[in-house]
Amino acid sequence: PAAAPAAAPAAAPRETTDEQRAAIRRILGASEHDHAQVLDISAAAAGAPTAAVVKKAYRKQSLLVHPDKCNEPEAGWMVKTTHSERNRATTSPQV
Repeated sequence: PAAAPAAAPAAAPRETTDEQRAAIRRILGASEHDHAQVLDISAAAAGAPTAAVVKKAYRKQSLLVHPDKCNEPEAGWMVKTTHSERNRATTSPQV
């Protein structure tokens, strides 16, 4: 029988970038259910963001704070928050 392949070495933990830290501070400082602040949607689009604007903002923010990319203890909670605010923004009567 053939030998099993060797396991890949564990990757070193990633450093949290300044952009990720800023996203975390913004999300933690957001008022409850403020999807524009959580998703970092500009003030001009915050009044009535289109579904495309919300989708693009959600993807960017969820990648910034995803636990696989961000080495912060709050990362899992941040992804859940961005997801729930994305859902709230796309189901609100404005969109």
